[in-house]
Amino acid sequence: SSDASTSSSNSATLRRGTTGWPQHTWLSQKSPPCDCGSDFMSPQPSLNTFCQNCGKPETVSSHLIPKAFALEARGEDKHLETFGKKIGKSQSGVWDNNLLCYSCDAHLGKLDKYAIEVCRDLISLGSVKATFALLKQVDGRVIAKFANSIFWRCAMSRRPELASYSLPKERQESMRTALFGADSESYGLMPVVAMRYVFTHVSPNGFFTFPYSHSVSGVDWHIFILGGFRFMAAPFREKLPRHFLTINHKRKMPVHLVDFRETTEAQHMVRMVQQHSVAHEQLASEA
Repeated sequence: SSDASTSSSNSATLRRGTTGWPQHTWLSQKSPPCDCGSDFMSPQPSLNTFCQNCGKPETVSSHLIPKAFALEARGEDKHLETFGKKIGKSQSGVWDNNLLCYSCDAHLGKLDKYAIEVCRDLISLGSVKATFALLKQVDGRVIAKFANSIFWRCAMSRRPELASYSLPKERQESMRTALFGADSESYGLMPVVAMRYVFTHVSPNGFFTFPYSHSVSGVDWHIFILGGFRFMAAPFREKLPRHFLTINHKRKMPVHLVDFRETTEAQHMVRMVQQHSVAHEQLASEA
């Protein structure tokens, strides 16, 4: 397991009302079959396109959120429930058929593999009574590159549910160069802050989101939630508040521990589950 030292002296937690919420969210939720439907989870038709990295014409189905994380969130349930404009179902998350070729997708898959192993290893942090942890056996540089790869994949995707998410063109190219260059390449990546949820009444790995943009502490962050973490990245080279510790250049990974009960995320999850229950009751009454 990952050796971690913790501290309660850091106050960089985010409280209610300080973060936004994305358009689409996935939850592990035991429930009867849902007929409310949602076409955005359907397989995407192939387009006449090229790999967004190397230019090869043969692209494969690339998961925007790595499949291993979707399966981890699903747990023993038969499916994930998607909460967007409608409620839908998915077995393994969302993919894009027109993003990467096999070789380039496999290259990012190495980052995915390291990240899922780290997140699985950190379940024990869920009850730590502290606001900060230093993960001594986790390479923050690799996790930062992984987080950047999620932002890049989603920004480059043509999936309709990601139409409102984007990155500056110059940032897209600098990130692509860093992601597919040498393993040690980091110049051009967005600085990443990692926050781990603690004191959750549900599994912290049981939900995830697409990237979205939101202003926190005067910084326009790009954010996504995955594997029990909230990953936050700043797209421009602006000076970050000192209490936000980035992980990009650190062999040991600093993590802010956030009391899940005090976040907007918790409120939204409760609201979504309530809406889900109402939808099922309406379907039952119409049957």
